[in-house]
Amino acid sequence: MNVEKAYNQFASGTADVAGNGGGSVKNLGWDYGQVNLGSYTDYSISDALLGGSLFTSTLRWNQGSVVAETATGDFSSAAYSYFANLDLSLYRVTDAGLSLVATSATTYMNTEHISFNLTATGNYLLRVVYTGNNYDFTGSHLLEGYGLAWSGTAAPVPEPASMLVLAAGACALLRRRRNR
Repeated sequence: MNVEKAYNQFASGTADVAGNGGGSVKNLGWDYGQVNLGSYTDYSISDALLGGSLFTSTLRWNQGSVVAETATGDFSSAAYSYFANLDLSLYRVTDAGLSLVATSATTYMNTEHISFNLTATGNYLLRVVYTGNNYDFTGSHLLEGYGLAWSGTAAPVPEPASMLVLAAGACALLRRRRNR
């Protein structure tokens, strides 16, 4: 584990989005959120991400386990009451809508992970989907809590001074052409 990188992700960027999760987030961060059965929660990354850079995201949630104490004070007995199935997807956001880039959708795991180099610079959206329950002995498990972490490299934004110099240069070239 890269402790420095983990600390930076924890301490900077987006940290624990207000409410039950989702919304506009920075290119680096984490959240503890909730999602309803048959629904999804979106995280819109506010900064454009740099094409060719590594993007990673990990989603983790608990199984519905209850540890029972025996008469002798032993905590060796566990019962599982439900096991939710969540999926993680990354979409590219364009004028035409959402375009699926990657998804992690395992059925019998409680962790989903995406890690790859982005093919294009642009805006992206992470989606956590509660697709169903692998089993639910309670008959009423409709809301699942999860932890989500993500990390991407923001595309550089030209500073205003650079844009001013570029515009001045373009005007000078146009004026020079016109004078000829």
